[in-house]
Amino acid sequence: VAYLPSGTSFNLHQPSYHELYHKKNQNNVFALKVIGENHAGQEGIVKDLLTKAKAEEGSGFYVHIPYCRRRCRYCDFPIVPVGTHNEDGNEGFKAMDKEYCDALLDEIDFYHEPAAKKNKVSSIYFGGGTPSLAPISTLRAVLKRICRQFDVSLSPSSNDKEDSVEITMELDPGTFTKNQLEEYKQLGVNRISLGVQALNDTVLEQIGRIHRVKDVFQAVDMLKSVFRDELNYSLDLISGLPGVTLAQWAETLEIVVRDLKPTHLSIYDLQIEKGTVFGRWYPNNDENTVSENSPSIMKARAMPLPSPEECAYMYCYASGYLRHKGYKHYEISSYSQSDKRSRHNQIYWGYQPEWYAIGLGATSSFPRSHRFTRPKTMSDYLTWVKQQKQKQVNNDDDSYRNQPPWLYDANATESADNEQDEEEDQDQQLSDIIMTRLRTSDGLNLDWLEQHYSKDIVESVLDGAQLGVDLGLAKIEIEHEQPNNVTKTRVLRLVD
Repeated sequence: VAYLPSGTSFNLHQPSYHELYHKKNQNNVFALKVIGENHAGQEGIVKDLLTKAKAEEGSGFYVHIPYCRRRCRYCDFPIVPVGTHNEDGNEGFKAMDKEYCDALLDEIDFYHEPAAKKNKVSSIYFGGGTPSLAPISTLRAVLKRICRQFDVSLSPSSNDKEDSVEITMELDPGTFTKNQLEEYKQLGVNRISLGVQALNDTVLEQIGRIHRVKDVFQAVDMLKSVFRDELNYSLDLISGLPGVTLAQWAETLEIVVRDLKPTHLSIYDLQIEKGTVFGRWYPNNDENTVSENSPSIMKARAMPLPSPEECAYMYCYASGYLRHKGYKHYEISSYSQSDKRSRHNQIYWGYQPEWYAIGLGATSSFPRSHRFTRPKTMSDYLTWVKQQKQKQVNNDDDSYRNQPPWLYDANATESADNEQDEEEDQDQQLSDIIMTRLRTSDGLNLDWLEQHYSKDIVESVLDGAQLGVDLGLAKIEIEHEQPNNVTKTRVLRLVD
């Protein structure tokens, strides 16, 4: 365990920052970021609470669009590289997209009334992959079917924006036009997530991205031109990339805040995953050298990874700098201006999260049930959807059509990819809640935990957190609950 003591980070008039590292296994080192303290004062707390409440009012809906120009060297997501076939009228791409779109629509139809229509959807997220590579007709058909099958509020009126569904579209620079953005806006898309990752052409080439820095600025200019004052966009960055120095990382953050001005930032640590190009280049990712077993051409092209200490420093610097610039660090990887938190992601971090999901490799989750992951290759996914559709046709039991057991039944034994476990046991669910809530600045509500589990569980959590409290890494606070501001509740938080 490596610990960053006070005074090892830049002095930005912020408290000391901490980051704990430990080995998950020999080939995967990951960081447990310690965050939580709100240094923005009392201003905006009520608005934050309202935003949080909005996120808990409905379910999320995730749509996976798997198309990518090519696979990035760090990526192990379920994607389908399509090159430029989506643009050149390639009949093979058209046929594949038609079949994939039909499968998505079939999945939506699996949620039959009354099971679906009574459920309010507060956020829809088109992720990938690169959704901007999909035909607008596919996106329109999926969104239309979701709105038909679920309770979705699409309010064009400015007075109703707080009640309107949040619709996020992931885009990569260089993969969309101004006309596409106009069409997205007409569809109701009101939030953009822009996959930038780095602001250095050499680094972008090193990690396998197709865009360059000029494409980033052109993309943001188009976003501003189309959405104008209503622009609400998040920008993705990856820290710990090969070849990135501490000075370059600081410069990247400065350019992002000063010139690109996103309302939200998602900053992720580079993960070296098995089966990826980087997994072959850096098999021992706790070392900042290229594998001696890598072919000579790889060793010639691959730049060294930052050390774990440098990665920790990048995290700490980003947290301090962005908070200094007015962003709220509301989750380990997430920073937002004012009330621009991601409504969709907050559903994932809830106490009893519920979200629907469709598409290649997508995972849905329902309380008191289980998470269900779809097949991760296109052929397997399309075959699985056809099988499920045929079962619904052949099954005379209305309960199956209203509530597919592979989605809702905690005792369902069927697995989409032979890796899906049965219902998570209570210990696993409890662990998920604790770790997920401690990722957020809102923290873990100990009174909720006692109400839904037991007082003994709370005592165990407190015992486990005591060392962190003693070291100043965590704190227990008494807060007043809204709206009466009378009821008090105990909250465990990690300290930023």
